[in-house]
Amino acid sequence: MTDSQIISNGIESLNLTDKSVFVQCLDSVKNPLAVASGFIVKEQKQLFLYTCWHVVTGFNPQNVKIPPSSSSIQDRVFLELTFRYGREAKPGLFSIESKNLVIDLYDSLELPRRPLWYQQSQDIPHSDLNTINLRIPSLYDIVKIPLPQELMSNSTFNSIVVLKPDNCFDKNGFSALPTDQVCIVGYPYGYGALNRNLPLPIVLTRHVASRVVPHLPNLQRTYLLDGQCSPVMSGSPIFLKRRYLFYFLGIYTGLIYPDYDNASSNPREGNDKHAALGMFHPMFSDVRTGLVPYASENE
Repeated sequence: MTDSQIISNGIESLNLTDKSVFVQCLDSVKNPLAVASGFIVKEQKQLFLYTCWHVVTGFNPQNVKIPPSSSSIQDRVFLELTFRYGREAKPGLFSIESKNLVIDLYDSLELPRRPLWYQQSQDIPHSDLNTINLRIPSLYDIVKIPLPQELMSNSTFNSIVVLKPDNCFDKNGFSALPTDQVCIVGYPYGYGALNRNLPLPIVLTRHVASRVVPHLPNLQRTYLLDGQCSPVMSGSPIFLKRRYLFYFLGIYTGLIYPDYDNASSNPREGNDKHAALGMFHPMFSDVRTGLVPYASENE
C-alpha cells in the first residue's frame, strides 16, 4: 500500500466526532433504561451498528448477576440511535444534522424471544441466561446489529458517519503498541459537549498500556488503556493516531480495577475506581467476521 493510499484511508481529527452514535436502551414500551455509545461500520453491502454485549443485555460478562425480579431480565428490547454530524452548509458555515432511528433487539416482544444481534459463536455456559436465549461470549464483549437497508442510500450519512474497512488500522499495516496514542469518541455520562438535550460526542485521549490481559482466559484479546473512560462510553470507537491522521482501532468495553482478584475473577471490595484501567478490543478483520447471527449459529 502506498503512502497516498494510507493517507486517504485516515480520518482527520475534525471528523472524529461524526463517527460515534448515541445509544439509548429502551424497554418494551420504549421507555429509556440506559445509555451507551456505538458506531456504524459498512461491511460489503450492509451497515451494522457496533456496541457492547453488556449494553444490549444489561449483564457484565465477567461477573453475571441475576436480578431478583425476573421482569428485569431481557428488559432491554429496543435501541434508539441518535446520529449527529456536522456538514458544511456553505463555505465557512457548518451546520449539525441529526437523525434518530429505533431498532429491534429481538425477533418478538413475546417470550421466549431470540436476539437479532450478531455475536461470537463460542460462549460461556450459564444455565439461567441460556434458558432465555442469552449466551455470554467467551472472548469479545461485542455485538453488531444490521441496520435498515435504506440507510445505504443516504450518501451524506454514509460519507460522514459510517466507518469503512479501509479506515481500519490493520488494513493500513499498523499495529497498536504500548505508549501509542489513541482517541475514544463517545458520550461520557450520557452528556455531550453542550448539554444532555443535544448530546455531541466528546473525544478523550489515552495511551495503549498493554496488548493483552494475560491472567484472565476470556480477556486474552483485550488490550488495556492507561486510564478508564467515563460511564456511558462503553461501545465507543477507538482510533489510533499515526502522524496527523487517525485509523479505526477498536471498541471500548469498560474498565478493570488494579486490585482485580485473579483467583475469583471478581473485583475486590473497596477498589479504587480512580486508578482503574480502560479495556478495549482491537477490531481485527477476524473479529469482525467472527461475529455471527445468533439464531443460526448459537443453537
